Amino acid sequence: MSLAAAAKAPIPSTLFRAETRVHTDGLGFEVFYPGAGHAADNVVVWFPDAGVLFGGCLVKAEPATDLGNVADADLASWPKAIAAVSERYPAIRWLVPGHGPVGGGAGALARTRALLQAAPRPTGSSTGTPSAPRSHPFATALLHGGAIQARSCDQEVVRRLP
Repeated sequence: MSLAAAAKAPIPSTLFRAETRVHTDGLGFEVFYPGAGHAADNVVVWFPDAGVLFGGCLVKAEPATDLGNVADADLASWPKAIAAVSERYPAIRWLVPGHGPVGGGAGALARTRALLQAAPRPTGSSTGTPSAPRSHPFATALLHGGAIQARSCDQEVVRRLP
């Protein structure tokens, strides 16, 4: 709530703790806070029955060539957050990143780790370096009838799940 207040954004009406499991419409999903990464408050959303993880901007797409805007990032903690996601969700079938195409979980997580290892570390701070202002609308998703429809920061994807 303090981040929302500081940003003069609406205060959330529903709060959850790390690792809260929420059930909606009989699907069941889990919201997980793996720690700071792309932002101090990034979360992932897991749909266990479909094997789909919404990684948002914490996880880069497999074809990504850089980490993108790291103005709010914690580059020292981000690898630990990726490790926490990998450990918690070893059976990811599909991963929806904040930017780029939907893909398999292992490839996107490995690509994010590689980009983080190659990233220059700022001196005297564990946070990223300022870059252009950013605007990240919330990622939204709908699982229905064996298909996933997802809208994230820069794309809309509809894919039939095998």
